[in-house]
Formats: sequence, structure tokens, C-alpha cells
Amino acid sequence: DSFFTASGKKPFTHRIIVSTTNLWSEHAEDALRDQQPPVSKIDLHDLENSQIDWARYQPSAPPPLKSRKALLPHQQSAVTAVLAGLRDGDRGKLIMACGSGKTFTSLKIAEAQAGKGKRVLFLVPSLALLSQTLTEWTQESATPLHNFAVCSDSDVGKKRKTDDDTVQTFTHELRYPATTNSKRLAEEMAKRHDDQHMSVVYSTYHSIDVISQAQNDFGLAEFDLIVCDEAHRTTGATFEDED
Repeated sequence: DSFFTASGKKPFTHRIIVSTTNLWSEHAEDALRDQQPPVSKIDLHDLENSQIDWARYQPSAPPPLKSRKALLPHQQSAVTAVLAGLRDGDRGKLIMACGSGKTFTSLKIAEAQAGKGKRVLFLVPSLALLSQTLTEWTQESATPLHNFAVCSDSDVGKKRKTDDDTVQTFTHELRYPATTNSKRLAEEMAKRHDDQHMSVVYSTYHSIDVISQAQNDFGLAEFDLIVCDEAHRTTGATFEDED
């Protein structure tokens, strides 16, 4: 409570809680929701799965990093096929089995097709996938990135009925600040974009209006590449009380 009270005033615009446990009570989780300024939580799972090699870590030295992954043969084949297809067409589909490394493969496609000085939009169906993708791209990219996470008001604090393959995630569980403000997104991208980094916007499909408004009303530049992950989830009938 004292942390929230002391940090809930200007000049603070965002807060981070770093925890050495994954065992958060429901009351503690509830306390993080809908906070202003917003709060991000980094827990033991996040620390263990970070790029830092904790076995060699020394507090007085720069953190040693684990080696980045290399493309497996089936992933390299996918990258080669996609790049060949995009030479002749402006879009395509990449279909890979579950657990075969689609997120990492899509990163290598983006680095080759877009790369430094370009803008990429990565769309996902849930905040859980947004967080997972942002983390993996940040850790595994050989190209320096400027990252921007976007969610809409409909994503914030949303609960979904139990589903067999959907993980419930809230904005405070993202390890990176996310914005719902289209003007702020356009301003931040214009300020930070340069020729030495690939600028990547990670967004849920629910948030597409934030992207659209940023482009139509606030001058957000066009994207050089758009990746639509789990695109099959965007089809079919939906109901008012469902995602």
C-alpha cells in the first residue's frame, strides 16, 4: 500500500514491481489492476526465463547474456519460402505445427523482409500472446528493436470464461508498458524511430482501432510488414458477451 501511495503521484507515469516469487494471492493481483499510473509485474518466472545467464551473474559486472537461438532446418525452410513468396506477392500464409517455433520464425522473416529503419506491426489475439511475442522478439532479435505495446480499453482488465486454450492475462502482467492512446503511440514512434532500429508495434486484434486512429488522425507512418498471428481466430461468429 505504501508503494502505491508514494508512487501514485507525479512525476511517476509508470511503475514496476519485481518479485522473487510466482505465488501472488488473489488480493495482491486485484490490487494491481486498473492502477493509475499503471503497474507492471515482473515475477520469478520472468526472471528465470530472461536472457540473463544467472549462473554467471555478478552484481558488480554487466549482466552476461545467453546465446541467441539459431534457426532449425524446418524454420530456415519456412523463412526461405516466405521471402520467396513475398518477392512476387504482397501477402501470404505461413502454416506451421504447434510448438514448431512460429514466433521465432516470424522474427527472422521480419528481420530479413523489413530490418533496420523499417516498421513492423505484429497482431495477436490475446494479451498473453502479445507478452510472449514481445519478450521472445526482444531477446532473440539480431536487429536492434524499438518496441511499442498497444492494447485497447476492451483489453484492460478483461476476464474471459474458462476456455480450453486461452490464458487469462491482464495489462499489469505485461513486462512492458502498454498504451491505449493512439496519439501517444504516434508521437512515441515518431520520436524514437530511426535507421538503426526496427520499430515494432505489438497489438491485439481488439486494439486495431487504436492503430487505425493513430494513422488516420495523428500521422502514424505506414507499416512495411504486418504479421497476423493466430489469424484463424479472427474468423467466425462472435457474440456480445464474448471476446
